[in-house]
Amino acid sequence: MSKIVLEVLSGVLYDRLFLDTMTGEILDRKKLDITEMCKKYCALKINFPSQGFRKIEEVDEISTNETTIGDDIQRIRVIRNEMQHSSVFALDDTRYETLIEIVRAMLTRFDQCNNPAGESYVKRLDEIMKMELETRSFEEIKERMKAGLIEKIEKIHAVVDSVVSDALNDIC
Repeated sequence: MSKIVLEVLSGVLYDRLFLDTMTGEILDRKKLDITEMCKKYCALKINFPSQGFRKIEEVDEISTNETTIGDDIQRIRVIRNEMQHSSVFALDDTRYETLIEIVRAMLTRFDQCNNPAGESYVKRLDEIMKMELETRSFEEIKERMKAGLIEKIEKIHAVVDSVVSDALNDIC
């Protein structure tokens, strides 16, 4: 999900901001994260969310009937916040599926209003989703990581034993 936020949602917002500024200002994509782009939107005073800017903890709090560009900009911000400020690293499957459903609907709307050059946003989403690890692959990676960690712990244990043994020899 984090990869989707970084590679698709920030791109969508950048493209929309580029279309909406129409000032000829060169926007440095590398310097604009989602927070900075949302600040620029506030300054532009366009594409406000249907219910106005409000504190939202989870994207589910935005009604599915709220489908303006401003509502989707707010969804992007809230999804990014949820991913970035999460106290746990993983999403459970149910939450992941909910977010994917919301993102897919939003990207479909952006495909229609942004007219992205090149491939569509939904296609980018699909490509990232194809990269997902199968459960078996994930379990194999987890086991290799565990084995590497155990090996490191054993090496540290050997070093500690040696240091303690040397210290005891020095004392005795």
